[in-house]
Amino acid sequence: MRSFAFAALALALSMSIIAPATSASTISECQGLIAALRTETEGVVLLGKNAEKNRAGLLGKLDNASRELDRVKLCDTIGKLTDFRNKVNQLIASGSINTDPTAGTTGQDLVDGANEAIACVQSLVTQSGITCPTIE
Repeated sequence: MRSFAFAALALALSMSIIAPATSASTISECQGLIAALRTETEGVVLLGKNAEKNRAGLLGKLDNASRELDRVKLCDTIGKLTDFRNKVNQLIASGSINTDPTAGTTGQDLVDGANEAIACVQSLVTQSGITCPTIE
């Protein structure tokens, strides 16, 4: 009976160690999300006379986020991704970005992708035990 209890305890402990590891993010996973977001940004329909300037600005924010992530500056990465998301929200509000899903990638798709990348990096922050300032 004692060996059964020991085996059950060992199994429970191993599951508590394995479970967090399988849900944990890696830098390469987060980089993959940023790369996918960059590809979507390259193809999204932007409107207005500043369309390509806006696209270049969005791509620059993603490139900066990727660079910061390579440097393992996680809080700075979240800041760059938040800047990207905020700019896309401005473009949505001004009607300068596609909002029609039948026409391809939408501004909301980019916001959702940014939120996913931010959550990925936030999980790295949590794993590392650091605290980032609150960014809106």
